Amino acid sequence: MIVDIDDSLRKILKQIYTDIDINGGEVSVSSPQYKQTQIDALIYKGLLKKLDVSTLENWAYILKPTYEGEKVCEEGNTMGNRVIAKMLSEDINRCKAFLENPNDEDYGRNVYDEITGKYDSIIADFGKGLYQYFPEQHFYDPNISGETLKYNLKKLMNKMETYIALKYPAVNLPKKNQSSGYMQNENSTNMHISNEVFIVHGHDNEAKQEMARTLEKAGFKAIILHEQPDGGRTIIEKIEKYTDVAFAVVLYTECDLGRSKNDDAKTEKYRARQNVVFEHGYLIGKLGRSRVCAFVKGDVETPGDISGVVYTIMDSSGAWKMQLGNNMKDVGIDVDLNKLCR
Repeated sequence: MIVDIDDSLRKILKQIYTDIDINGGEVSVSSPQYKQTQIDALIYKGLLKKLDVSTLENWAYILKPTYEGEKVCEEGNTMGNRVIAKMLSEDINRCKAFLENPNDEDYGRNVYDEITGKYDSIIADFGKGLYQYFPEQHFYDPNISGETLKYNLKKLMNKMETYIALKYPAVNLPKKNQSSGYMQNENSTNMHISNEVFIVHGHDNEAKQEMARTLEKAGFKAIILHEQPDGGRTIIEKIEKYTDVAFAVVLYTECDLGRSKNDDAKTEKYRARQNVVFEHGYLIGKLGRSRVCAFVKGDVETPGDISGVVYTIMDSSGAWKMQLGNNMKDVGIDVDLNKLCR
């Protein structure tokens, strides 16, 4: 049943869903573009989900779509169709990621729980034919494992693919390739990735630009934090949003000087900016060590807490580009070394 709202709220809702689609799944709204009472009404009716409240002087919300909201926008609106189809496509990719590497059953069960909870009331007979499904209760056994887990996820994946083909045949979705879809990091955390590479940098603009142009020549999108729209977000919120990426590079450059307070001033050494060290550790935790490549330019002291990390010298001859390409290939990213190293 479609939630009933007046035309003015429907117009606002459709505009927000258009912005959500353009911004990749969420959007920040605030005054004077919107009235807080209008947005609160849409949230109360379940047509939008509020993730966070921004720290601006006035009110500002970070919003995500909901199924009910997508149904309202779907009426005569191709953009609404695209949002729902995108959600299905992403969940299909999550199933494929597990089925390609079914060793992490905690990840598989997490995907299974989320998908069954999300689509059971949307796709007719979604649970039919699954092991341990009780249709009168709409109950799925969350403790399945092994071949049963793989069988159920295959069934669900096929039903979602059929649902997209029948319900949204006109929607053109981006094709999944080797460097996109869903992945698991070394801590079994699932995340959405693409052909984007996040660049952590300090004050050395030359090193930052050389890395970005190198990646772009090979067909990757270089994500540099200060170039991304704020959308009312704090710095840590921006880092969280823009680090759902395929890979990350960290540039240790001669930006700061540091030493122990007990050492002579003459012992000071070049160090990277504090944000570089923080973001390096954050990305290791989020993506896994194998998807974060650290480069050193100049005589820079590297942090002791992550001394087990291998650092590559960013030399003037460009040999570092081959090392970058090999590291990316090693985690399954499709890289044209000829383009990357030219």
